[in-house]
Amino acid sequence: MKINFYNLSHNINRGTYMKKTILLLISPLLLSACQTMTASECQTANWAALGSQDALKGYTSRAESRQDSCSKQGVNISATKIQQYQQAYAQSIQQYCQPENIFNLSLTGSGSISACPEPNYTKVKPYHQVASNYYQTQQSIKYTKQDIDRLDDQLIKEDDKAKKEKLMQDRISKSRELERYYDELKQAQVQLEALKNSFR
Repeated sequence: MKINFYNLSHNINRGTYMKKTILLLISPLLLSACQTMTASECQTANWAALGSQDALKGYTSRAESRQDSCSKQGVNISATKIQQYQQAYAQSIQQYCQPENIFNLSLTGSGSISACPEPNYTKVKPYHQVASNYYQTQQSIKYTKQDIDRLDDQLIKEDDKAKKEKLMQDRISKSRELERYYDELKQAQVQLEALKNSFR
């Protein structure tokens, strides 16, 4: 099945998508900015395994930050070990940045494409957008329902008329918000199924 990725990605509400996913994009970058290692870890680490591990978690390369961390521990890391890290990382990031993998991870809120090199980044972007949008919409529904339950509890306990009216208005607003999220979920479901079919 041929998917029109341009139309698919543009059908997602851009403002909503950006607000919902900005933390998903930033978090791996922050995590990869600094990697602390103990002196013992620096001395015994398999640097090829570390490179593969970081790539398969969707991090940008941590070779430099790991090397700096070891240097602060008084352990010098050889150029050979750094090369082993980089080679393993380069191989594993290609494995990580595959459409189906990104799609499945993004459905759980853990997928990130910030470390994916081109042309992989462009290839996996629609899968990440659609799956992340679906996940975040589900989360919005979950938390909005919790807000409504909280307001219902407050309405039962509140005796003051003015405060009760305010709570009722808040509940109406949240109910409308919930309806909007359900509409978004229906749209996201259609996009989700289209991408699922592309794997078959």
